[in-house]
Amino acid sequence: MYDRCRSAAMHFCALCLCLSGVLVPAAYPSEKDLVKTEVHQVGRDSEDQYIVFLRDGKTARLLPIWIGPCEAMAIWRKLKEETFPRPFTHDLFHNVLQGAGVRLISIVIDELRPLQEGGMGSTYFAVLTLQRPDGTTYKMDARPSDSMALAVRMDLPVHVVRGIIESHGIPENGAPPKPAAPRKMPRYF
Repeated sequence: MYDRCRSAAMHFCALCLCLSGVLVPAAYPSEKDLVKTEVHQVGRDSEDQYIVFLRDGKTARLLPIWIGPCEAMAIWRKLKEETFPRPFTHDLFHNVLQGAGVRLISIVIDELRPLQEGGMGSTYFAVLTLQRPDGTTYKMDARPSDSMALAVRMDLPVHVVRGIIESHGIPENGAPPKPAAPRKMPRYF
């Protein structure tokens, strides 16, 4: 429950920042350095961790990205076209953007950074490009999991820096078997 509240609060703060003009600086790769992908599938890996596969249609490569259970369920439910009487956090954020006249123009996964110096593991970073009603565009730092949840709601591709796909992507036909669908609720609820 705490994660859902924290996620909603972070989205609301991000929206307030973007509408007030406080921008997150980000180096932005050129278009030729980006690969257009789509959210292909979501499920669990062999260790029961949630995973999303982004698919590059031109090269049939998949980029696996491990994410949290709440974001996985938000993406999975939208891919399955499940509708609910009340909006979830990502639906709410999408609705608020639309209501404020702010357009999400692009989503770019632009960096893979180690979790700590010399340690194991790493995390992806994403940048959203938004456009205000007056035509002004700006970029915002975002988590890839939230970005992908918005992408499936807004029918947008997720662009990935070419070097990330080339070094961390896997051939679609060489991918592990399709992951199992997420449980109805994460184990700890």
